[in-house]
Amino acid sequence: LYPFDATSTGFFVTASLFMFVAFRLRLLDALPVARRTVLDEMDDVVFVLDEDGLVITGNERARETFGQELVGAAVSDVLGTDPQKQTDGDHDALAVEIGTETRYFDVTRTSVTDYRENVLARVLVCRDVTEQRRREQALRQREKELDLLKNLQSRFLRHNLRNELNVVRVNAELIVDEDEPDD
Repeated sequence: LYPFDATSTGFFVTASLFMFVAFRLRLLDALPVARRTVLDEMDDVVFVLDEDGLVITGNERARETFGQELVGAAVSDVLGTDPQKQTDGDHDALAVEIGTETRYFDVTRTSVTDYRENVLARVLVCRDVTEQRRREQALRQREKELDLLKNLQSRFLRHNLRNELNVVRVNAELIVDEDEPDD
């Protein structure tokens, strides 16, 4: 129908639109920077894993917490276990040995999928709950101590009341046994 080929015109229009979006709207500049900033500003440890369980990227908090190069490392080497293999829901409690200290994390797993629901990557968000666990243990210990004190106090109080009541009862019996009960 047309005496010329429209392919080159289509390429020119597409390239012009791509250049406009990429350079004028800074599409390729802003998105990666914003994503990196959001990840680095999070207080939680974040790992992005490929389908083999290797770390693709981690945020600044992950690098500070584990103190090693994370990219390319297996998540099982970093955490000591593989939280991807857990099947009971999206949340796990995980104990990790970091140096000489045991840290506790609440791990949330999320899959990143494409439009066909193929899994492209997995995201692990690890919230450090070590201080919360320590406070809970201290609270349980204090509750045990309080129960012990309550038991001791109730025993002591019952013992003292019984002794005082026994004294009153004996005195009452002595009064009844006397010759003049009216007095």
